[in-house]
Amino acid sequence: FQPGDTVRVQVRVTEGTRTRVQAYEGVVIARAGAGFQENFTVRKISYGEGVERVFPVFSPMVEGVEIVRR
Repeated sequence: FQPGDTVRVQVRVTEGTRTRVQAYEGVVIARAGAGFQENFTVRKISYGEGVERVFPVFSPMVEGVEIVRR
């Protein structure tokens, strides 16, 4: 995937002793780094407010990345 693509990132969230998978869908606005230090930034509009989140590509918290639209 590349900047401009709409993706759905499956993120593992820990709440107390429980873990669950939460979907974070938005537009990829940047990819940075190389190798194991590579990350990507996803921007979405949540309740009328723009929210950006940076995900490391090789993070164990990221279960998967699905391309919704190119």
